[in-house]
Amino acid sequence: METTLTPTVTPAKGLAIAALVCGIVGTVTGLIPFLFVIAGACGVVALVLGLIALRTQRKAGLKRRGTARAGFILGVAAVALSIAGYVIVNNALTDLQHDLDDIITTTTTNG
Repeated sequence: METTLTPTVTPAKGLAIAALVCGIVGTVTGLIPFLFVIAGACGVVALVLGLIALRTQRKAGLKRRGTARAGFILGVAAVALSIAGYVIVNNALTDLQHDLDDIITTTTTNG
């Protein structure tokens, strides 16, 4: 007698894992200010996939939604780090522009 085992597949498990991976990548890249665009994109994807996974799992009546929750939370963190990275890069480039303008005006008036 042969016994076959069929794995139990929970609804939206793939979406929850994808949200978690995108959230991790977004959060890690968000720690580097110049990579804020990648962090923002990964964060938004993690938010959307996490929400879809949470809703699908809630409709299926599942109580174990930790992976989807973690992906959603990391997505929020990635978006927040992306905004902070944008502000840092924007301020740095604005300061650089002002410094270059000062250098140009001092060299033209002294030259």
